[in-house]
Amino acid sequence: MWTDLLLQGAIILVTIFMFLAMHDIPKKIFTKIRYRNRADFQAKRHFVLGAQLLAQARSSKSRSSTTSLAKQAESEANKAISLDPKDAAAYILKALALDLQGYKTSALDSLDIALSPLAAKSLTDKERGDALFKRAELKMAMNRRGSGVDSAIEDLTKAVELGADNGKAFCLLGECYEIKKMKADAKAAFEEALKVEPSSNVARAAVDRLGSTCFHGLENNLEEQKKGHLAKNSVQQQGIAARNISDGFTALAIQFLHFFLAKCLQFRYLPVLQPAPSMSMPFWLAYTQSISNQPS
Repeated sequence: MWTDLLLQGAIILVTIFMFLAMHDIPKKIFTKIRYRNRADFQAKRHFVLGAQLLAQARSSKSRSSTTSLAKQAESEANKAISLDPKDAAAYILKALALDLQGYKTSALDSLDIALSPLAAKSLTDKERGDALFKRAELKMAMNRRGSGVDSAIEDLTKAVELGADNGKAFCLLGECYEIKKMKADAKAAFEEALKVEPSSNVARAAVDRLGSTCFHGLENNLEEQKKGHLAKNSVQQQGIAARNISDGFTALAIQFLHFFLAKCLQFRYLPVLQPAPSMSMPFWLAYTQSISNQPS
């Protein structure tokens, strides 16, 4: 019984291996693995070469040499992208090379691809934060108004969340807040930049400037509040004076009417009344009539 089972199992295995061998499946699998490893190696080689060319372009003093080296770096980045389209580092390298050539719009498009969900998985948090900072920097260079500033603030907020040691990101975030007239947030951002980089002259000057601005703004607010209270008190005093004058005229009119009725109707007795201004006229007349009809 066991011999039959083992024989059947051996026959099945031989059949499977013969089927795989007839269709060259093992060879295809090994070729694919070998090609993938070789493609990754080639992509990394092109990326490293492009990074070296970019560093040379940045350090070059000649404009023509800088442009030429940046173009070569862009070419190496494109080769790396063709071999590994999911590697965000190659897109970032391409964006930096394009920015160095002055093509900011194309550089921004390349960074958008690098930060897309498909490619961003290959980046660490710090690398993603640096890419967000670079994208915000490009946005501010292209448009320092309206939606450009709002979009840059969004990128910089994420960048400082991913890497709290990026002093340049805090400084740029403070500049964006200044443009939006958000003085308190701008000062807080520059203070964070000073914590990260205590030697930053830009952040220190901004904190001093914004501190003075905030102090003067506080003084102005207090002065406006004081003026508002004085104006309110003045209005209240004017209202009280107007009511007093109105009450005086009302009392004088009642006294004049009292005298007029005494002369015209010849009441036998009219008391000296000083009715309150709130006393109704019919009630006052009825009260006066009842007193005058009393016997002497």
